Amino acid sequence: MFLSSVALATSDMNLKIIPSEHGAAIQIDGSLLHYYRIYSANSLGQPEWTLAGMKLGEFAPFVWDAAQEDIPSTQFYRVEEIPRAISQDTDEDGMNDVYELLRSFLNPMDHTDAQRDDDMDQLSNLDECQNGTNPSLADTDEDGVPDGVEVLERKTNPNDPLSVNATLYIDPIIGSDALDGLSPVVTGNSGPKETLAAAFMTAYTRDEVSIATGEYRMDVLPVGDKSITLRPEGTVTIRP
Repeated sequence: MFLSSVALATSDMNLKIIPSEHGAAIQIDGSLLHYYRIYSANSLGQPEWTLAGMKLGEFAPFVWDAAQEDIPSTQFYRVEEIPRAISQDTDEDGMNDVYELLRSFLNPMDHTDAQRDDDMDQLSNLDECQNGTNPSLADTDEDGVPDGVEVLERKTNPNDPLSVNATLYIDPIIGSDALDGLSPVVTGNSGPKETLAAAFMTAYTRDEVSIATGEYRMDVLPVGDKSITLRPEGTVTIRP
C-alpha cells in the first residue's frame, strides 16, 4: 500500500501518513486557532477531491484517522487549514463547522442534524445554536422551565434564570384551557385559561396565577408536585 499526503498551496503544515488499525491516519502539526478539512483522492489528477473528514486543531500534533478498511492501494490526501475565527458552514445547515465540531453529537458534514432535537426541549439543534442555548441540556439556565417553553411560548430569555416569571390568567367566562393562559384577554391563541387545574398544571416555579373574581366548580384541584401560595385580593369561590 502506498499512501501520500498533499497540503494545499496556502498551507505550510507538516503532514505525515502513519499506520492505524483502519489502514491509515494523518498526523497534522496543527494549531488551536484553526480547524481542518481533510480531502482524499485516488490520484493527483482527479478533478474533484472528496471531503473525508474534519477535525479541530490541537496544541500538539494530532491525528485524523481515516477509519476506512478498504483504502485503495494508492490514496492521496490534502488538508485545508481554516481559522476558527472565520469558521465556515460546510454542510450549509446554519450551524458553523466549529460549533458542530465542539459537540460530539453533531456532524459538520451532515446537514440533517440541524433539525434534530437531541435534548427533547422543543428546540431543534439549529434553534439552540441561534438562541445560544445548550443543545444537550433541556433547561440551559436551570430555572425549571425548558428552553423551548421560554423561547416559543413565554418569550423569556432561556439563558437567564431570572427572566422566567410569568403571570397565568384564569377566567371562567371568556377563558379556554386551549389558550396559553399568558394574557387576560383573548387574542389569537393567547388568553386566559378556563379552569384552575389547567393553569396550575401549566405553571412553573415562581409563576403567579391571577384568578378572575367568580365561582369555580371542581371536586379535585390537581397541582402535581407543586405548592401554591395564596395572596387573595378579591373573592373567589370554589364549589364541588
